[in-house]
Amino acid sequence: MATVVQVGSTNAVHPSTGRKLSQEPALSFDLFPAALHPTLREIDDEGNGVLEIDELTEIFEKYADMKRAQKSGAIAVSSFSPDVQKTLKVFDSSGDGLIEPSELQRAAELYADSRLMVSRLIKLSVALLIFMGVMLGCIAGLTITVCALPLVCMSTFVQIFLKRNVIFADCWMVICLILGTAVLSRPKP
Repeated sequence: MATVVQVGSTNAVHPSTGRKLSQEPALSFDLFPAALHPTLREIDDEGNGVLEIDELTEIFEKYADMKRAQKSGAIAVSSFSPDVQKTLKVFDSSGDGLIEPSELQRAAELYADSRLMVSRLIKLSVALLIFMGVMLGCIAGLTITVCALPLVCMSTFVQIFLKRNVIFADCWMVICLILGTAVLSRPKP
């Protein structure tokens, strides 16, 4: 026998389970064919064997959204989980809870544009990285050249002009090394 719980029933008890029911209108699973009971259990949030008004409202709203979407060839945002709904609402430019084909097409275009932009940015980053490496190499080469040039010039001078006196030339080499070290180790302004 099918049971409908009436509004305002303060001591309503489910006939099959014996659980106390809420005071809101509800439909017992017994009203439906036994083949639907597994589906109804998935809808029954409280697990009490009846569908309360909040559960029925949610079902009807989702069903109405899906019917409306089907008529216009759109996708009902409410037919997805709450996490996915947050993402899909970004594409719902009209704010009507439906993602129409034009909105979906625009989302696909934006996605394609963003992929192209990412590809371009990666190529630009690689080019900038190579350029930066070349510049660092140039700076290092110039620094070594500028710092080592005085040492090379002085040692060449000593070797050419003071070749006859080996001891005197060695002293000049030591002096050049000391001066070169002083030049290299001086603090930068």
